[in-house]
Amino acid sequence: MTILISCETGGDRVPPWLVRQPISTERILGPGFAEDSGIAETADATEAAAVTEAPVVTEASVVAEASVASSAVLEIPLIEGASDCESRPELCSSKFVPGQLPGRLPGDASARYVARRMAALLQSPLIENKYAAALIDVTRSSRHRSVMPPEVRRWPTEDRNRLIQEVHAGYRNRVRNAIEQHSRRHGFTLHVSVRSFASSSEGRQRRTDIGLLYDPSREDEMAFCLDWIDEMYESAPMIRVRRNYPRRGTTESLVTAMRSHFSAEHYVGVELLLNRAWAGRRVGLRDQAIEGICRSLDQVLDFQSADAA
Repeated sequence: MTILISCETGGDRVPPWLVRQPISTERILGPGFAEDSGIAETADATEAAAVTEAPVVTEASVVAEASVASSAVLEIPLIEGASDCESRPELCSSKFVPGQLPGRLPGDASARYVARRMAALLQSPLIENKYAAALIDVTRSSRHRSVMPPEVRRWPTEDRNRLIQEVHAGYRNRVRNAIEQHSRRHGFTLHVSVRSFASSSEGRQRRTDIGLLYDPSREDEMAFCLDWIDEMYESAPMIRVRRNYPRRGTTESLVTAMRSHFSAEHYVGVELLLNRAWAGRRVGLRDQAIEGICRSLDQVLDFQSADAA
């Protein structure tokens, strides 16, 4: 069995064609001054660096990237319900229009860090969505009303269609193609989708550290998750795990979409939801928990391989 890890909401980038362009120094100071001072060239280079696409994460590079991420500021808030103007006023600004956006928006940095660490420890492929969910939510169907926040739904049709084609469909096709390739090569794919959730919702505390989401109607999927939870109790005793919480495993997501493409004989899709109360903290205990999660997953796969033999 091969493991494929994905992170749908970790990205914070904005497509270059939506980013605010720098003001031309030549227009302000005159062509002669700009040419002599080189200010225009410096501004262009800075802007180009800001919107350069993130490099593809490979198994060889993910350890180094995870190490860098551990020293970076990770506590970037990702508010659930990406259209909340009160909690995220920058999304409701009159400047939240095509061609006027900053190069980056808030992303699910907690999930991104954990997904990269897991991929490194398990030596598994990792697929990341590098673009911010504040623009379009790749976990929802393109026909879902909330696939885009209200601010984006007011954009011209051409811009919205381009987002769907380049970001939404592009990412889903990458995941589906990877599952197809792995299943052809190994006969079976375990897909772990990593996301995070806020520790409270509507004034209520969510009393779990990890939510493991699956489809109860798929017997192999349910059995796998029950075994994984048992092993996590041993390998990562510092974390609390709940099944199909804080939402059901059949709620629309990327994993439910993949289940419609692949049969239970060739595909097991699991959503690993992490409470940001611990996943967003840059402390040693977080890495210990991640290591325990990976160790428990390895043990379950070893048990299943032994039974199959």
